Amino acid sequence: MYFVRAACTYLDLTRGGCSVYDQRLHRRPECLELTQENLGSMIEWLPRTCAYRLVYLNQSLPDWHPLLTGDRSSVNKAGHAAWTGAVNEEAVPEEEWELLIWEDIDHGV
Repeated sequence: MYFVRAACTYLDLTRGGCSVYDQRLHRRPECLELTQENLGSMIEWLPRTCAYRLVYLNQSLPDWHPLLTGDRSSVNKAGHAAWTGAVNEEAVPEEEWELLIWEDIDHGV
C-alpha cells in the first residue's frame, strides 16, 4: 500500500475537511465511512495522530488536537494537518500518482 498526496476533489486543501460531508457517500461511493464496527479493519492506514485511531487504541489525543483545543485550526498551527502538501486528485493524472508517494507520512500500527 502506498500513501499519495493526491487528495479527494472534495477535500478543502486550505482549511481541511470535506466540502460535501453530508453528501460524501452519495457523491463519492468509494468514500469510506468509519464506524465502530469497521474501524479495526481500517486502523493500519490511519495516521498515528488520527483521533479515530487514538480513541480506538485507547490512547490520549495530542494537546494540539482540535477535540481538546476547541479550535479547528490548532492542527494546522501545530503543523500536523493531513492535507498539508496534498494536491487535488484532478490536478495530476492517476498514472502519475507515483510521483506523489508520501514517503514521510506518520502511519501504521
